[in-house]
Amino acid sequence: MIMKKITLLIALLISCLSFGQVVINEVDADQTGTDTMEFVELFSETPNQSLDGLVLVLFNGSDDASYNAIDLTGFSTDANGFFIVGGDEVTGADIMIGANNTIQNGADAVGVYTGNIDDFPNDTPVTTANLVDAIVYGTNDADDAGLLTGLGETVQYNEDNVDADIESLQRRADGTYCTAAPTLRAENGCSACTLSFSFNDATCDDVTDGQDGVTYLVDFTGGGAEMVTLDLDGTTGTIGGDDPSTDATGTISINVSEGVDFALTAIGTTCDLSIDLFAVNCIPTSEVATIAELRAGVEGVEYLLTGEAVLTFQQDFRNQKFIEDATGAILIDDSAGTITTMYTIGDGITGILGTLGSFNGMTQFVPSEDSGAATSTGNAVVPQMVTITALNANPNDFESEYVQLADLTVDNSANMTWVTGTEYPISNADGDYIFRTSFFDVDYIGENVPTEATIAGIITERNNGDYFITARDLTDIENTSSCTLVLDAAVITCDSETSGQDGTTITIDYTGGGNETYTVEVVGGGVIDGDDPTSVAEGTIIINAVSEATTVTLEITSSNCDISLDITTPACEEIPEVATIAELRAQNEGEEFILSAEAVLTFQQSQRNQKWIEDATGAIVIDDPAGVITTTYTIGDGITGIRGTLGSFSGLLQFSPSEDPGAATSTGNEITPQVVSITDLNADGEAYESEYVAVVGVTITNATGDWQMDTNYEITNADGAFTLRTNFDEADYVVNPDAIPTTAVNIAGLIGQFNDTYQITPRFAADIDITLSIEENNIDGLSIYPNPAQDVVTITTVSNTQKEVSVFDITGKLVLRTTTLNTINVQTLETGIYLMTITENDATATAKLIVR
Repeated sequence: MIMKKITLLIALLISCLSFGQVVINEVDADQTGTDTMEFVELFSETPNQSLDGLVLVLFNGSDDASYNAIDLTGFSTDANGFFIVGGDEVTGADIMIGANNTIQNGADAVGVYTGNIDDFPNDTPVTTANLVDAIVYGTNDADDAGLLTGLGETVQYNEDNVDADIESLQRRADGTYCTAAPTLRAENGCSACTLSFSFNDATCDDVTDGQDGVTYLVDFTGGGAEMVTLDLDGTTGTIGGDDPSTDATGTISINVSEGVDFALTAIGTTCDLSIDLFAVNCIPTSEVATIAELRAGVEGVEYLLTGEAVLTFQQDFRNQKFIEDATGAILIDDSAGTITTMYTIGDGITGILGTLGSFNGMTQFVPSEDSGAATSTGNAVVPQMVTITALNANPNDFESEYVQLADLTVDNSANMTWVTGTEYPISNADGDYIFRTSFFDVDYIGENVPTEATIAGIITERNNGDYFITARDLTDIENTSSCTLVLDAAVITCDSETSGQDGTTITIDYTGGGNETYTVEVVGGGVIDGDDPTSVAEGTIIINAVSEATTVTLEITSSNCDISLDITTPACEEIPEVATIAELRAQNEGEEFILSAEAVLTFQQSQRNQKWIEDATGAIVIDDPAGVITTTYTIGDGITGIRGTLGSFSGLLQFSPSEDPGAATSTGNEITPQVVSITDLNADGEAYESEYVAVVGVTITNATGDWQMDTNYEITNADGAFTLRTNFDEADYVVNPDAIPTTAVNIAGLIGQFNDTYQITPRFAADIDITLSIEENNIDGLSIYPNPAQDVVTITTVSNTQKEVSVFDITGKLVLRTTTLNTINVQTLETGIYLMTITENDATATAKLIVR
């Protein structure tokens, strides 16, 4: 024969909280008929006390969450300190909350909180946060441990001590409650009874298939103050043990038959006290090997699950655990905390003893004793892949099981984030189902809800037929949605450029918005402005007031997007200016400059938006792959105030623009190549880099046929050999290939550099066999070098006799005249372009001279 001990937790302790002495003074939740006169009475020791900042919250014991909240702001107690919240028929109620059945009978609770009405939407879990006062009550209901623990209370008061229809629960001076006839806006009718009961134990005297006896033990305190009569309400039996009429403390023993709910009552001069004692069934334990056998058992019967079951999920709420074996799954509901062993998901548990039951249709197993150490650990917990069709067809077959649904569309239109106690419609090709956030304290609450997902979770039941899937944690929710929002590169501009602290503005163009709710934030400084991707499909996000030389992070989140973009702003220092290209070429690479004077565009191509510019002192290529310069120019245009950063590629000096320089400052400038010798190019190619030059009378020596793209050709004349390269993709002589000249020609082009090799590249077919107007030359073997020159220019001819030289500036003014055999000194001339005339033995020539 097995003796069983059943321990229930029922206690009556004092609880008294106050907010400026506002307390719950009286509650009447159960009346005759349709309960039209239900009310809650509040009391303040201070008359006419303001109730601003207080909220009255009503809690449902079925799920230990709120079902109504009443905002008390704007009200105050009356001249005697009373305030009534009640049904529409309650005479003189300060706030009316409905016609009937507005306050539930129990087990339920009432709480007063500091806060805002918006803090307490329906289904708010019980909490002690900001709690002012609370009472947990019932009408012969079992203690609701969730309400008691959640509100920090230890006593569940019974309104049905005599007759709930004609009694209310009324506060004593010591903060405890008793039952008496209602006393609206009047002093409560309770005396200060000092006697209190608490449940100790209930033990089967025997465990057989027949009728067995049970011994209940009830502890008491506060006895010896008055004579009380002990009696049993609801059954017959024997009362023994200590006597509360004479003993201050002690234990009362009660012997009754099994299977009966009853109450122990104590009636005296001031006391009208009772404690509910619940039925114990002394039935021999049945053994089942599997969860499927257990689920097929009889509710109210105790079973021993002999086989091992694996823990798939657990939560603090009611110490609930979900276990599963190969045959099925079940919820262990352990509000009393009977199982004290600590388990980890994946642990195997063997020999669980408990009683089969149900709540709202969901089968539960209430443990009778601790099941002891895990019998295995680390078991893989893998969800069973199921279809919505199968879940809808046989929902009970999957109750409490860990399953997975694939390729789901999630309806997050009502709530963009996961909110506790909320339903989210889900669907796929198989049909429709519901995801419900039924578990407390899970890590995905507050996170964004994806619109497409594969979800694993536990199948639960509510309301006797409503089935849901609930994820255990964030890893159960696989976001399969795609983020459609695409950001372009950030463009940063300085608001000012000073030696002090400057601000910057960041602009980021985007596409793919307007299809979900986005949260746009910047971390590290700055203010978000511009278009909102939630409502605007294509637009620009602007970040204002970002300090120079600072890194900020743009973060954009939604149900489907998690974008993080680090952006570093430049140092907005004053930009140094250079007056000429020669001065620009002499600066340090990596630094930013403004070319303040005008330079003339000699060539441009769409590849990397490159442009070649030249002035009297030199030339440089503008390399603009980002397309910063948006103004359209024509060859021969003058451009002033170009801003950019100096750099190089394979030895070729480049200027990368920082902003668009704007409209041309002159147009139609004549583009004439500077005639140079191959000797000059080979001697100092750097002096001519990016300049538009021409070489005279050269022959292409290593090729015949048509010009080919990206090809090196050798050109020669009496001065030597040089490289011609065809590396302009859009040049007409390679796009529709022209024949390579087979005779000597004059070739113009731009001087480039690749590593240590200098090259000339014609811009167009017109640059090949170009007519050079400057060759007005009747002097045999005339050569002028170096050109450009800085100090001395050498002039050689075949005759090598005395020569008369005149130099004119671009306005036609004579600036130098001399007679020389070979050299002239140009140090006194300013940097620029000049026209030089040479006369020797009655023969003349004209030539362009560049002075640097």
